[in-house]
Amino acid sequence: MKRSITWVTTPMLLLALVVCPANINAQDEKKKEDDKPTLQELIGEVVEHLENDETEEALEVLRKARKHYPKSIQANMASIQVLVQIGMKKADEDRKSGNKYFYESAKVARHVLKFKKIPERAKGLLGASIYYEAGSLAVDGKKDKVLKVLKESFDIGFDDVEFAKKDKAFDDLRESKKFKAIIAGGEKIVTKRRQAALKKQLEKIKAQIADFKPFDFDFKLNSSRGKEISRKDFKGKFLIVDFWGTWCTPCVREIPHFIKLKKEYGKQGLEVIGIAFEQIDDEKVAIDQVNKFSEKHKLNYESLMGDDETADAVNLDVFPTTLFMNRQGKVVFKVSGYHDYEILEGIVKELMFKKKSSGK
Repeated sequence: MKRSITWVTTPMLLLALVVCPANINAQDEKKKEDDKPTLQELIGEVVEHLENDETEEALEVLRKARKHYPKSIQANMASIQVLVQIGMKKADEDRKSGNKYFYESAKVARHVLKFKKIPERAKGLLGASIYYEAGSLAVDGKKDKVLKVLKESFDIGFDDVEFAKKDKAFDDLRESKKFKAIIAGGEKIVTKRRQAALKKQLEKIKAQIADFKPFDFDFKLNSSRGKEISRKDFKGKFLIVDFWGTWCTPCVREIPHFIKLKKEYGKQGLEVIGIAFEQIDDEKVAIDQVNKFSEKHKLNYESLMGDDETADAVNLDVFPTTLFMNRQGKVVFKVSGYHDYEILEGIVKELMFKKKSSGK
């Protein structure tokens, strides 16, 4: 069933534009005496350019925004993101041709790092910007500065250690003891940071679970294999229902987590079912897409073909959306958007094994 609903994610070119809109200074939104454009007007121009894949034009507008509003977290973070985007594209053609954009993004990042308050969500991008500066320094042969900047990137918020280990920019340094020490140190920093973030996220989710009002959800749909499946088929089971589509990038990223959850907790009564919505009117083609995807990714659970009635029953408005249903058949929690495995597992543990969340 075709359903026009957006997905929840943090795409590269949009995250910074909404990273902290509440932090736009009041004066940013007002016309100045010399009739300068407001920040929101400039950001509107940027969005329009990005929608038309006009990244260079968007960058020029962002440079103007930074000049008029140097303390705006929104203008600066959006600039960093667009600069990194252009730099990565240029680097695909020739690594050195992307360097000037990476250097500029790092310059903007260092400006932001002087701000008294920096949104947590911004730190990953700031760290990535400094990381690309380290790579550019390495490519330009400035080895005396590379390791210091690389370490700085991990300290700030860059967390893709595996990428750093394989990055060709560091080929000449890879076997050095100092480089290996920085990578090892980066792994420790990233692990500690992720554990702290996970703990914070799970505490927030526990509070949300406590406030969640359970509701009934019944369904009877055909699977992509033609078998009729209903909620009654999972009587006495703890059921995860994943609303997804093969076209939805965050949905696809999340599916391995559901496969793993069933492997880990299936013997304890956990079941998973997918309800697919394809962006195509031809039902046979849609079913074929789901089946091919299921085979390719070795799904260990069935995918049902969704319809509007089912979607409306749970107020489905974004993909992915995940329902957690207790053994009594009630929805005891609902989340939207992509979630890491550790978060999904934390929800399962909280709901499956704690009497308070039994929903009786």
